Amino acid sequence: MKFLIEKVWMLALLCSFAGLAQSVENDTSKTILLILGSGNLNTSIERAEMGFNVYNSKKDIDYIIVSGGCGAHSSSICEATIMADVLIAKGVPETIIFKEEKSKSTAQNYCYSRELKHSDGTKLINQGDQLFVVSNHWHAMSVSGCFNDNDLAISKYIIEGNIIPKPDSKTDYGAMYDNCMNNPNYCKSVLWPKIGAAYSLKGDPANQHKFIEDLYITGPDSSASYSKIAKTIPEVSNYWNSGIDATFYNKFQDLIYIFKGTDYLTLKPGTLSMVGEHTKPIQTLFSELPDHWQTGHLDAAFFDSTTKYMYLFKGAEYVKFRYKKYKVQIVDSPKMITDLVENWPFNWGTGDVDAALFTEATNEVLLYRGQEMLRLKFEGDKLMMLNTSPQKVNLAWPTEFWGDRN
Repeated sequence: MKFLIEKVWMLALLCSFAGLAQSVENDTSKTILLILGSGNLNTSIERAEMGFNVYNSKKDIDYIIVSGGCGAHSSSICEATIMADVLIAKGVPETIIFKEEKSKSTAQNYCYSRELKHSDGTKLINQGDQLFVVSNHWHAMSVSGCFNDNDLAISKYIIEGNIIPKPDSKTDYGAMYDNCMNNPNYCKSVLWPKIGAAYSLKGDPANQHKFIEDLYITGPDSSASYSKIAKTIPEVSNYWNSGIDATFYNKFQDLIYIFKGTDYLTLKPGTLSMVGEHTKPIQTLFSELPDHWQTGHLDAAFFDSTTKYMYLFKGAEYVKFRYKKYKVQIVDSPKMITDLVENWPFNWGTGDVDAALFTEATNEVLLYRGQEMLRLKFEGDKLMMLNTSPQKVNLAWPTEFWGDRN
């Protein structure tokens, strides 16, 4: 216990020095609150109230991130939603509150929060931003330190309460800070295997293709093969070698569509050669996208070849398009993802899926979120779950490309 307490004070000193070492923020820097949630209802409320006090005292907060998933540690609450509701009830404008509702641990609080984007696709937390990490627990030190060292945010922690670890504390947050500071693949390891995009070709149900970070993965999970996107799809620019947002296969054109940011490109199956010399804006393909979908990225997409419907996902919403004679037409206005899937799982929050694919051989839809997946089938306009709950994605760690997992 003495050793652990010494690590807490050492971590506090390191975080303080790291904050002092950061350069002065630039003209475009933001001031952000990051409130860390808890599976305990009262604790999440208490932390939200702490965050409100900081917001109310500073008056220059640009936005607030509330971080915490649904059902973490077998809880019955959605941490981010609970905290957002507290802030809104106290008068904080809903437009400046961003929910991160995938995390199940402090390490995931950090890794998922640093990935958050505005609707236009730009990152929420950037180099030079002033970041205040709020909690009533000493884990805020570790998260703040990680943002200082890895993301070059000017981060400080605000803790109300006793920072000394309890005797039964199971997590060494000092070790978490050491790991995130010294391991370049820290968040890749924490979030593995978070699928970024996926598609399936016609015929063989095992003919699945996935993107994770800078990797291109083919085949069923149990026997998947890995390669670098840059090597597998050499014709694309460096911009497309990592962080693919969404993809689908249109068998009627025999083309693979790849989306990133505001643009898309098309590839021929087999050779994966690029069709055309240039990428194109997403709006040229989906000209009828609603206003708040017009800029930025897609979260996921799939093409149902049996009905010729395309489904696009962004945040908590999806939009349905009809493919007809090489034209794409919107079917209706955006709807909630939770309305598309019957008995949407509680621990998947309000949506925010990472990837999707349609398998023609089995007429199944796979949705990916975090480290889990849902197997579904259409019954009319509804997707019905084929399992009683989300399943873990079982992909082996890519040691050949990323080194040993720490």
